[in-house]
Amino acid sequence: MMHLRGYNGFDRFFGENGYRYFEDGVNRGFDFFHPAMIFMAFMAFVVFVAVVVLVVLFVKKSNNRKFESNEFVQILNQKYINGEISDEEYLAKKKALRGK
Repeated sequence: MMHLRGYNGFDRFFGENGYRYFEDGVNRGFDFFHPAMIFMAFMAFVVFVAVVVLVVLFVKKSNNRKFESNEFVQILNQKYINGEISDEEYLAKKKALRGK
C-alpha cells in the first residue's frame, strides 16, 4: 500500500500503526519513548523529589526553632515569676531570645 505523506496533514507526521514518518518516508522509531525523553522525565522526577524533601526539611527545622524558642520563653517567664531574675534581666533575656 502506498503511503500518502502530507495528503491531509495528519499522514505527514503519523503513518501506519501510529509510527512517525519524516518527509523522506523513513520511520525514525522511538517516538515519545526516545532515550533522551526518558532521561529528561527521570531527571524532572528527581528534581521534584529533591524540592519536596528540601521543603519538608525546611518546615521541620523552622517548627523546631519555634518550639525551642517558646520553651525558653516559658522557662524565662517561670524564673521571673519565681523572683529568680530581676526586671532588667528578664527584659534583656526576653529581647535576646526573640532576636530583637
